[in-house]
Amino acid sequence: MTTEETMKRHVIAAVAALFFAPPTFAQTEGDPCSQYGYAARATMTARQNEMPIDSLMALANDAAAAGEHIRQLVLDPYSEPAYQTPENKQQAIDAFANAAMLACYKWISE
Repeated sequence: MTTEETMKRHVIAAVAALFFAPPTFAQTEGDPCSQYGYAARATMTARQNEMPIDSLMALANDAAAAGEHIRQLVLDPYSEPAYQTPENKQQAIDAFANAAMLACYKWISE
């Protein structure tokens, strides 16, 4: 198994854990926006590693507690390009996670 295949398997496992792990974001202890950012980071990492969208959507659709926000968290990264260099990939991942957390913080402060 190549390093890329191993990374893809790790990303799938991380995203699956996010979708299937009870309780939902709103019910967890700690900062829910930070946890949402972690989920955003995992989904954009999957995107940057060229993971097929149907793999992630299947996980999101199978998750009993998956709401529309989780499905959107899977769809949004696929509107962005997959970059080639590690630096550009990381920049896209960080920017997406920060944007997701910003939206969350704005939403809860209303």
